[in-house]
Amino acid sequence: MAGRPNAAHGFYGWWIAASTFISLFVMVGLIYYGLPVFYTELIKEFGWSRADLTKPYFFSVLLVGPFAGFLIDRYGARRAMLLGIIAAIAAFLGFGRMRALEAYFAFYFLNTVGYFFAGPVPNQVLVSQWFRRMRGRVMGTAYVGLGIGGALAPLLFTYSIARLGWRQTFLAGALLIGAVLLPVVLWIVKERPQEMGQFPDGDAEPAAGASALPVIYLREAVRQPSFWLLAAGSFFSIGAIGSVIQHLKLYLVSLEYSNSEAAWVMSFLVISSIPGRIIMGFLADRFSKKAVMI
Repeated sequence: MAGRPNAAHGFYGWWIAASTFISLFVMVGLIYYGLPVFYTELIKEFGWSRADLTKPYFFSVLLVGPFAGFLIDRYGARRAMLLGIIAAIAAFLGFGRMRALEAYFAFYFLNTVGYFFAGPVPNQVLVSQWFRRMRGRVMGTAYVGLGIGGALAPLLFTYSIARLGWRQTFLAGALLIGAVLLPVVLWIVKERPQEMGQFPDGDAEPAAGASALPVIYLREAVRQPSFWLLAAGSFFSIGAIGSVIQHLKLYLVSLEYSNSEAAWVMSFLVISSIPGRIIMGFLADRFSKKAVMI
């Protein structure tokens, strides 16, 4: 295909970095951070409670999360991302047509499948395959896409809802997901450098000692205290962030912020995280990751 990137363009890993940036921009930035913008509209339309709106987030994550990593390892990041994109498109199409709370729960489950299978997890796997020395910097830069998308989502969806209505905005979101992400995954994403005759970081040959990296299986990892400490740290940090994102607009509106004012507060919250994504990625490549986490 004319214009399709290939190894002749140089190190293909930079195309993977760009695809990761775009994927996180859409799937996490626009979709994950943007969905709570609709909550106040659904309360007006259906009279649902806050608990009704946020409950599916908990149950969907609980059901999908444990299986996502296993399936990505088994079938590959590219296949998982295709599944996730299709699920997210179906979810937004369903949101735009739903009439009952049961339908909302079902489509929220599909949306969570989209988040897990086309969001941070498979993209982190891709970056880990293509980069070694520069992994932190590339991942930090890719996460800037998440930050930019998350900053734009409240403003973009609030504007669209005011002019098109929430149903048409959901349908436009489905079109956006398909138009942007399907070409990226189908034409750009490659699982490993070996598929393009290359090595991680664009090296001319495998890095010294790369083959000696230890392989740790899950049954061995779960016996280590460090595994459970990392899992607990991730659980509480992601849980805290997710709780704030899910409830922030509802809270701001309860304080009599307008939809527009709430959107700007939500946007600023994510904008303020962008420098941290870049800086922490750079530091993770230069210093002990444990020290950087602390």
